[in-house]
Amino acid sequence: MRLQREVTALNAASEKYAKLLTKLKSWEVKIARLRLHIKQNILYYMQAIWAHEVPDQRYFRLFQVKVPTFVDNGTKYQVVDADASDGQVIFSVENPQSPETAKGVTFEISPSLEAKFEGDLKSLVEVADIDKLLGFKGNYAIFPLKESNPLTDVMMDPYVDQGFKEVLNLVDPDPDGNMSRQDFAKYVACLYATLPEGEFEGIKEALKEQYKRILLASNRLGEEIVVPTGSLFIEALPATHPLLEDFKLVHRAIDVKKVQAEVRDAELENLRTAARLLSENYEDPDIEKKIVIEGDSQNVTVPTDDE
Repeated sequence: MRLQREVTALNAASEKYAKLLTKLKSWEVKIARLRLHIKQNILYYMQAIWAHEVPDQRYFRLFQVKVPTFVDNGTKYQVVDADASDGQVIFSVENPQSPETAKGVTFEISPSLEAKFEGDLKSLVEVADIDKLLGFKGNYAIFPLKESNPLTDVMMDPYVDQGFKEVLNLVDPDPDGNMSRQDFAKYVACLYATLPEGEFEGIKEALKEQYKRILLASNRLGEEIVVPTGSLFIEALPATHPLLEDFKLVHRAIDVKKVQAEVRDAELENLRTAARLLSENYEDPDIEKKIVIEGDSQNVTVPTDDE
């Protein structure tokens, strides 16, 4: 009997141990999956944590970080061709992988920049506006610069006409992006009115290509579409969230219940009317008051509403 009790206790303990071991392994698998998920999406979670950081805490954490400075040792510019008839010019740097196309004059630039990582270091608060976080790129935070430096000047050169020393012209990197079809029509009409006939015929194909790019643009600016009223059909689709306030929604539900009660009352009244007809009672059921006079017709007294 003692052996039987011990065997029963051992089986119960083994069953309990198996359940706990299964639960433990299940949690270990879940934890391993969670760790793998975090490792695969580490940038997403880190950027979310950085984005929710208190701005003052971010400021005091980064304002003393040292950053390198750039020195221009004499960047040289040389105008190659200032007459670009087709409007497309080439901006080339020293040993370029592939020339980039920009609007303006054709010139060559030989940048001579030196980054100092020791000695003349500046604090991040001197260079960037830490209070204005623009976003993240990987595990880097992006802040706006307080002022330009030689590196940004070199990066800006493709969008500046450096060939004309008298006037410094800024160039739009996407000249077709801010032009609507109406603006382009006015632009072509102005060219047709001011340019000689032969010169306008020479740029007609280029204007057609530019108009084609404007039509194929995914984001068009300043366009108006006129739709005939007789051909206009508007259908309201239900959204995920109602536009009415909670009070109006509850009031609508009460109105629906009120109408349902009125319909039931009308059905019951129809049943009562049918029952009166079956009992050969053909009087009007909607009579508000009925007066019956009995006795001598010479001495008739009609009771008043007060009686």
